[in-house]
Formats: sequence, structure tokens, C-alpha cells
Amino acid sequence: MSSFRGLSIGISGLYANKRSLDTISHNISNADNPLYVRQQAIHSESRYSRISLTYSVGTGVDVQQIRQIRDEFLDTKIRKEASEFGFWLSRSNVFGQVEGIVRELSEDALQGVMDEFWNSWEEVAKDPSSLTARGLLRERAIEFVGSVNHMYTQLESLQFNLDKNIQDMVGEANQLVKGIAELNTKIMSAESMGSTANDYRDTRNGYLDRLSQIIKVDYYTSNNGAVNVVLGGQHIISDGTYRELEAKNNGSPFVDVHWADTGERLSEERDIRGGELLGLIYARGYHDQEKDITDVTEYKYIIPTIKKQLDEYVKGIAEALNTLHNQGYTLTGKTNTDFFVRQDTSKSTWAGNIKISDAIDSLNEIAVSEGGIASTEPREIGDGKIAEAIGKLRYTGIFNDGKTTPDNFYRDIITDFGISANEAITMKDAHEMVINQIDDRRSSLSGVSLDEEMTEMIKFQHAYNANARLINAIDEMIEQMVNRMGIVGR
Repeated sequence: MSSFRGLSIGISGLYANKRSLDTISHNISNADNPLYVRQQAIHSESRYSRISLTYSVGTGVDVQQIRQIRDEFLDTKIRKEASEFGFWLSRSNVFGQVEGIVRELSEDALQGVMDEFWNSWEEVAKDPSSLTARGLLRERAIEFVGSVNHMYTQLESLQFNLDKNIQDMVGEANQLVKGIAELNTKIMSAESMGSTANDYRDTRNGYLDRLSQIIKVDYYTSNNGAVNVVLGGQHIISDGTYRELEAKNNGSPFVDVHWADTGERLSEERDIRGGELLGLIYARGYHDQEKDITDVTEYKYIIPTIKKQLDEYVKGIAEALNTLHNQGYTLTGKTNTDFFVRQDTSKSTWAGNIKISDAIDSLNEIAVSEGGIASTEPREIGDGKIAEAIGKLRYTGIFNDGKTTPDNFYRDIITDFGISANEAITMKDAHEMVINQIDDRRSSLSGVSLDEEMTEMIKFQHAYNANARLINAIDEMIEQMVNRMGIVGR
């Protein structure tokens, strides 16, 4: 009987080492799979067999489980950082796009356009009757109008593009939530039958990593193996069931994020809280929000803030210039005419809505000279004093209750924008560095090392061969006992 017991022990060794070799083969096959977590066959001794009251013998080895080599603390840490990284990633990307619109470092930047615009008024002041100087002034004014209108229109287009990105990101989040719930069902089904579902878990962890970067979520793992995900205090995934989000318009051209089943709007501060989605929402802002922004240096809402500042800049220049222009006289003797007007008077904004007045239908109608209002008073239509005063507006405090000049106001816009953009880039890089450090630690623990796998393969190969030789030896013993015992002289 002991020989048959030894045969059974050898067979268990063959089986256990074969399972280990199969696991190693699976690891090697997935060495380039970024979602894969290294697996290991865990051996444990089989139950002892009692052969007497005082004596028990071992019965071999069992494969207790095929476990993943994973540190859940690192997973939790990297997902927390992923939410912060996603938020600052969205912001830094939007700042980069706005910087491309502003083009402050290029030759046709607005500051350069304004320099030429102010210089043109100074040239007209030197020779008010020169149609060449007036023509150049008009061209510079057209360039200013075109620049600020184009810039504002581009910002509005970017705002609507971000709105579309928000809709797409909500759709991606829904796909991930659905995928996690379906994988929960597969994992619970497989593991309830005693199987391992490690590959399903790898895919689910990849979905959860990406979902955490899109939107800040909390999660926990149930005893049945399912991951339950909580968003804003409410379950978005519970075992195999899930809820969807919906991006829909709520009385404005822009979408808000709602629960699809109840229609309840998600709060940015309470529910969404972080991730790329929050970064996009804050960057886009809300429709017609710029009038409600009080702190233009914070840039919490990127597009509305830069639109508000640009509009204040254009409005301040237009109104200050019109005030002086209304006091001047044209070459034809006309006065009290605006130089700039709004294209659509139903809109209160100037940026994106400014044009040269139709009253100035020719170069002669640009009012650049000072004169009396009554016809009996002398007028010096060609003195150029109004043009000179307009040219000096660039050095005059017309913003912030007379404290800030146009050049300094625009410089403050660029400075505040640059500080906020630099903060976004710095924070993105900082969180990305932390993620990379954690990911390196996770990869060193959970990633597949071909050198280690080859070493393990040789170890289990030798163990397998040893068990096979043991079985052969026991088989020869049994054959000797069965076929040769009792035969004499042979």
C-alpha cells in the first residue's frame, strides 16, 4: 500500500509542477500586456493521512490557488493621483490651446497690433490732412477689430469644442462603468464555481484606472469579488448593476452632467470633484458666465475669464476712444461721431462684436482735430489735437478706475494667464511624476520579468522531472513485486 501511496504523491507533484509551468507560460505570453499582473501558483501540502493512532503520513502537494502578485495599496494610491493628474491635464491642455489663440509670442500678436494702432494716431496728429496717414490709421483700426473679433470667436469655438469633449468623456465613462459591471458578473460567476478569474480582474483594473482619471470615484471590493464604485455618495456600480450618466442641455447651449435615470444634475464640488471631466467643465465654464466672474486672476473658469478680460479691454479702449472722437471734427466739418460701434447692439459685449462705425464712410470722416461747437467760434480742422489725445490713451489710466493704462491692462491679462497656465503645467507634471513612481513600484512587483520567469521555469521543470523519475522508480518496484516475487532461479 505504501508503494501505491508513493505513486499518488508523485502524481500530485507532477500535476502541481505542471500547473506552475502553465502559469509561467501564461506570464511569459503576456509579458508585453500593460494591464497584465504576474500570476503565481501557490503550492501547499495535501492533507495528512492517518494510518494509526500515533502515525500520519503526507499525501503529496496541492495547488492552493493561482494568485496575482498585486499590492492593492499601490492601486488605490495611483488611482487617487490619477484623478488629480486628469484634472490638471485637462487644464494644462486648454491653457495651451488658449495660448495658441492669443499668439502673444508671434509677430501678429494683439500687443503688436495695438502698438501699430496707437502709432498711427500719432502719425495722423503730425499731418491731419494726409490721406495716406489716415488710410494707414484705418487699416490699423481694421487690423485691431479683426484681431480681437477673431480671438473672441476662436475662444467661443474652443468653448463649444470643450463642451463636445465633455459629452464624449461622459460617454466614455458610461462605457467603462458598463464594462466594470459586466466583468463583475463574470468574476462572480467564475469564482463562485471555484475557478480563478485573474484575467478578468486585470481588465477590470484597467477600466478602473481609466475611470479614476476621468472622474474621481470611491470604490471597495465585496467578498464575492465584485468592485462597487461610488460617485458622489451614490453607487454607480453595485455588483453587476450600474447607473449611467447623461450630458444634456439644461436651458443653455452647454451641457451639464446628470444621472440618466433620475435626471438629477451632478454638482462639480460635491459629486464630480476631480478628474479630466471636472477639468474640462471648469475650463469651458458656463454659458454667458463671464459677467458673473469677479476674480479674473484665479482662472478657475478658463474660457469665461479670458473672454471677460478681453471684452473689458476692447470695451475700455472703444469707449475711451469714442469719447475723444466725439469731441473732434472731421475734414468735412462733422463732429459727435463714434469711431467704434457694436455690430449687434442687442449684445452687451464688445469683443467679437466691434466694428468701425459706418458714419466714418471715408477717410475724411475721421475726426482728429479740435474745434468749437458753435459755428461762430473758430475751428482748426487740421490741428490734429484729438488724434494726439487718442494716441496718448495708451499711457492714460482708463481701466480699474483710472489706475491702469491699456498696455498695462493687457500685460496684466497675459501675466495672470501665464501664472495660471504655469500652475496647471507644474501641478500636472508633479502628479505625473508621482504616478510614474508608483507605477514603477507596481510594475516591479506585478510586472512580468522574463529573467525571473525563466529561473522559475527551470526550477519547476527539474521538479517535474524528479517527480516523473520517482513515479518510474515506484512503477519498477511495483512491477518487481507483482511480476517477479516468488519466482525462483530466474
